[in-house]
Amino acid sequence: MIHYQKILELYDEGISLRVIAASTGNSRQKVTEVISLAEKEGISLSNRGRNDGSMD
Repeated sequence: MIHYQKILELYDEGISLRVIAASTGNSRQKVTEVISLAEKEGISLSNRGRNDGSMD
């Protein structure tokens, strides 16, 4: 099973592809494919569900 969200979360934290692959049980090639597809589709966890800290 591919854990897309976990892959993207780890990538967003700056974790290496090798470590992401090992921790999710996927190949480095599959991790790269998931990240490439997310970037192509404009999907980013860095902006989802996070507060920028401003008090408007």
